This record gives sequence, C-alpha cells and structure tokens, in this order.
Amino acid sequence: MQEPDFQPGQALAQFKQLIDRAELQLTSQQRQQILGVVNQVLNYHAVVGVMGKTGAGKSSLCNSLFGATVTEVSDVGACTRHPNEISLVAKGDRGLSLIDMPGVGESTQRDVDYKQLYQEWLPKLDCILWLIKADDRALSVDETFYRDVVLPALADKPIPILFVLSQADKVEPCREWNWQFQTPGFMQAANIRAKEALICQQFKLSPKSVCSISAEENYGLPGLLEKLVLALPAQKKWAMAREAKAEWVSAAAKQEAQDGLWSVVVGTVKAVAKEACDYVVDRITTLASRVFGWLW
Repeated sequence: MQEPDFQPGQALAQFKQLIDRAELQLTSQQRQQILGVVNQVLNYHAVVGVMGKTGAGKSSLCNSLFGATVTEVSDVGACTRHPNEISLVAKGDRGLSLIDMPGVGESTQRDVDYKQLYQEWLPKLDCILWLIKADDRALSVDETFYRDVVLPALADKPIPILFVLSQADKVEPCREWNWQFQTPGFMQAANIRAKEALICQQFKLSPKSVCSISAEENYGLPGLLEKLVLALPAQKKWAMAREAKAEWVSAAAKQEAQDGLWSVVVGTVKAVAKEACDYVVDRITTLASRVFGWLW
C-alpha cells in the first residue's frame, strides 16, 4: 500500500542523496538525466478522454471515478456541450484528468461540431474510454464516429482505446441483478459476456480492450482501472494508478504500475550510464529499489 505521506519530491531527493553518497562514477550530466526522467514519471499528469454516444453514462462514470458529483447528469437532455476537464490533484502538481467529451448522436448538426472537437482533443490524450450502453443495440453512430473520426485522428499516434459497456445492471434479465452484492445474475452475466464478444467482433477489438461496468452500482470499476493501467505505456502507468481510490486498484494493477515505474528507472539508468561499468548500473538500480520499491 502506498505510504499516505509519500511525496514525489521527497522520494527524488532521497534517491539523489543515495547516489551522491555512493560516490559512483557518473558525470553531472548523467546524474541530471537519470533524476530528470525519474522526476517526470513520478509527477506525470495523465489525461483520459471519456467519449461515446449521448446518454451512455460518461458523466456518471466520471463522477464515480472521482467519488463526488463533479459533472452534471441528466435523465432527459444532453448535459455536456463542450469538453469538460475534471482534474484530481492529490499532492503537489501531480494528478489525473478526465476529459468528459460531448456525447455524439444527439443531432446531425451537433455531430458536425463535435467531430471537430473530437479531432482536436484526440491527439492530446493518454488513453480513451469509449462508452456504450450495455443494453444498446443501435451502434451505427458509435461505428461511424469510431471509423471516421477516432481511427484517422490516431493513425500516426497510437493511443490506447478501451470500450466500456456502461449501465451493465440494465442488461436483461435486469431483475436478476444482485443489489446486495452489486453483481449480475447468472443469465445477466452471460448476456453481458455475449455483448462484450459482439463489440469485439463489430469493432475488431481484442477482449483486453472491452470491459463492462455499472458506475451507479460501483460494479466493474476495479477491472476498468486495471485495463487502463495495462493499456498505458510504462512511463504512464504509475500516474494512473497513483490517484485512484484504493478499493479500485486491484493487485494486478498495483503490480503493473510498480513494474512500469521500475522499468523506466532501470531502463533510464542503463541507457544513460551505458558507458559506465556494470557495477555502477547495478548499484544505481539497487539504490532505486530502496526508494521506490515500497510505494505500494
């Protein structure tokens, strides 16, 4: 479990102090390169775009992820008319931002405007959550935007995309939903799995890129976070897991985030100190483990 008083600046200072005390054969430039990369990873501010058709539950998901009512939610009309950035900054300048995008499919004219907004924002994101109501059979709008807007915008910049089947508790037979444990019944779970398989086939996705949730019932959120962490590059995994509520961070997500941070530290040391002897590289990675090995 991450220490409650952990500060990136303190960890970086401790790491630097240990390197200095070890009197390793590193130039000043090599020291600065190593510390610079480690500092960047520890303080990375991840940005996740939340997209999809209007009414898919984007704002509800954002609210659940942050544990507070931070975006407007309506049962009747579309609420988000422009990108709504929701930032969570727990300590210092670190943090995590969700970009709650306007829902497509509300009207032809608005979709023209939203197309431009999506094209502008897509390349700026670290990861994309595309929401589809789990019981929605009309997927033509989702297919059109995904094919004509999302994929072309990311052709030269591969950004992980996760398809999230929202409102899983409404999948038939909805009366099977176990309200006590907030889990689907036997037939309901089978239908959810079938819908996930359909989405994989229809959008040509790997099963790793699809998950089901119910934001209102807090169902599937740990699985969603785990897939997010797994999908991100090594240098960005720690930023995603670090800000999440503890109950949403699964053991696999914790390990993946720690491994991502660790691989960046070790990779940087080996790249920067490649001309130094093996002893120097091994010694620095050992020092790094003393500082960063306890983060979880």
